[in-house]
Amino acid sequence: MRIKTTIIVLVTLILSLANHAFATPEEDVITTYRAFVTAIRNGDAVEAMKFVEPSTEVNQPLLDAIVKETIAADAVQMEMLKQFSPRTAEEGWEAICIVPWDDLLQKLRCQITESGTAGVFVFDDETSGEGLIATMIQRDGKWVLASTNLLEQFGMTPEDLEEKQISRATAVEKSETKQSIYKLLLKQLWGKEFATAIDCQKSLKEDQKRNGVD
Repeated sequence: MRIKTTIIVLVTLILSLANHAFATPEEDVITTYRAFVTAIRNGDAVEAMKFVEPSTEVNQPLLDAIVKETIAADAVQMEMLKQFSPRTAEEGWEAICIVPWDDLLQKLRCQITESGTAGVFVFDDETSGEGLIATMIQRDGKWVLASTNLLEQFGMTPEDLEEKQISRATAVEKSETKQSIYKLLLKQLWGKEFATAIDCQKSLKEDQKRNGVD
């Protein structure tokens, strides 16, 4: 019995490795992006950072803050979907997180450029449009989310900070404030304090404006 079980395990492992070996670069990109999303969904910042390109020492705290903010925002977004689904454009749903809804994760497309970067695109049936949601690059033979792209999405590039006349430390503080707002909003959602998704999003915008992070 043990021998038979061992053989089954070995065959399963070989098939898994074979499938990975024959995966296209585009499939590898999408698989990696979905792994990043899974880590975000699980609230695991350490695991999520494994799929993000390491940055310079001065920018790393910004990326850490971005990942934690994304986790907090996604938790709110998923609870909203749980309470107020189905999600429709007519109801005024707005994505509050860079990570797409679960249904959109099945509609990803990857395009690798001549320069070697990979764009991850998603198609939304509700809006009939396709949008770029992530840029990925290869580091040490593995695909990871480009750190510069994440900084751009959150307005935290050196150029952004210079234009806003704020320091990296201040940018991290603002991100931490947003995290606190999302966590409070999540508690309000658990308490059934909102009748609609629009009410929840309105409260979010008001809290962000009140705290100077809109």
